Parts: sequence; C-alpha cells; structure tokens
Amino acid sequence: MKLKMFGKKSVSSFLFWLFVMCLVFLFVNFLLFLPDLVQNDNFPVLINIIPLIGGLIILFPLTLIFNSFRKNVIFTIQSIKYLNLFALCNIFVIPINILAAYSLAEISGQPLVNDNVLLSLIQVFGLNILLAIFALFIAAIFKQGFQVQQENDLTI
Repeated sequence: MKLKMFGKKSVSSFLFWLFVMCLVFLFVNFLLFLPDLVQNDNFPVLINIIPLIGGLIILFPLTLIFNSFRKNVIFTIQSIKYLNLFALCNIFVIPINILAAYSLAEISGQPLVNDNVLLSLIQVFGLNILLAIFALFIAAIFKQGFQVQQENDLTI
C-alpha cells in the first residue's frame, strides 16, 4: 500500500487534523489556567502556562503548513510563508523556554546554572535552532519549486 504524502486523504491531511486537535487541547488548557493567573500572582500557575504558550507558538504554524500541504498544489507562496513563520517561531520560543527554566529554578530554589538544567536548555535550544534552519532550507526548496512551477505554467 502506497501512502499519499500530499493532497486529500494523505499523511498531510491526517497530521493537519492531529495538530488542530492538539491546538484545541492546548488552547482549552490555556483558558483554564488564565483565571488563576489573573486572580493570584502565583508562580506555579505561570510555570504551567509558559509551556502552553510555547506549544501554541510552535503548533500554530505547523498546522498552517500541513493545511497548505493538503491542497493539490503545494509549491505556493502561502507554503513558503508558513515555513518561514515556523522558522521564526522556533527562534521566538527560545526566550519563552528560558523564562520557563528561570521560573522553575526560582520556585525550586535550585540555581539556574545547574548541570541538568543547563544541559536541558542546550538540548532544547539546539533542537529549536535545527528546526528553524531545516524549515528555512525547505522554504528555499519550495521557493525554487514555486519558480519552476510558474515557468511551466507560462510555457503551457
């Protein structure tokens, strides 16, 4: 059995709906923590809400990317913009992860420059930077594919 990667009834379509469900789940959890955050200035609530915000920031452009891959034509300006947005979001989420680590260290009384915390931060930053670079490479490939598609459409 051959799996379709793009278009309707494909892996992209499945991943789109999976990420939509994850976004809804994260958004509902975010809304559940919001009243506690407004009512009392408690750090544990902030620690719970910061990863939710980071998850929303990463999952939203991924959902847009897989939505554009569900269409018949995948080499579009829209796909390129979403890939660039995903790269930017991966860079933007790094300070959010630093804030979460700092908040957690503040609550637990552990120093932020602990070996375990520092190693975890380096791994997360490395992953975010690699994902951003990979998305930029894919965006460049899609840009070339879009240009070739435009040239082919003009010759026909």
